[in-house]
Amino acid sequence: MQQLTTSDLNFVVRRFPKDVRSLMVDRGLFVGGGVVREIIAGNCPNDIDMFGGDAIQLGLAADLMAKVRGGKVHKTDNAMTVLAPPRVPVQFITRWLFTDPEKLVESFDFTVCQAVVWADPTTKRFHSMCA
Repeated sequence: MQQLTTSDLNFVVRRFPKDVRSLMVDRGLFVGGGVVREIIAGNCPNDIDMFGGDAIQLGLAADLMAKVRGGKVHKTDNAMTVLAPPRVPVQFITRWLFTDPEKLVESFDFTVCQAVVWADPTTKRFHSMCA
């Protein structure tokens, strides 16, 4: 597996909303998929996909974000999506759970979005992995 360059990683992380970065650091959640590609390409992402290892914890994080943003949580079989227009929707993916970023990247079944970003909870430094 490869990593994003330091400059690309910093560019991506700075463009994540502050509440997303906080959940990554405080709750050990990953951000993966198209949002990384869209940010690097200079486009506006349609949504932010967050992944973790426990559906209950993802649900609690979604509820917290909805409360802070003054939005609502839309639940499906695959995810809990925080909707708070005009903010970018954040999807907490509950159908597929991951505690390992490499396993997450390997699970993506498409070639254009195979990237994940996460924070080390001890150092609070961000890391990346991409295929």
